[in-house]
Amino acid sequence: SKKWDVTLISALLLYQPGYFKGDQNIVDALETIRQFRNDYSHINKDTTHSMAKALFKTSWAEVVSSLTSIMSTFPEGDPQVAQLRGRIDAVYTENAEKAD
Repeated sequence: SKKWDVTLISALLLYQPGYFKGDQNIVDALETIRQFRNDYSHINKDTTHSMAKALFKTSWAEVVSSLTSIMSTFPEGDPQVAQLRGRIDAVYTENAEKAD
């Protein structure tokens, strides 16, 4: 598959082999992302429920903060950072319109 599940990626990064075991900021960031994924992954599956805009914005801000912490481990000037920031902005734009 071209897409990896957040739970699988966080398990690989945190536990086996655990690339970020010793960096508590990154551990916290990965756990935050994993928890948001678990909490909100099925919210739009049921068409009678959607996320309120205010909740989406505050949740998104926490996820972006976590992603920024993770990206801070990339080498300075890494072109992947700009690509990831562009993708983060695109995901926000796409999903902000879906929130109530």
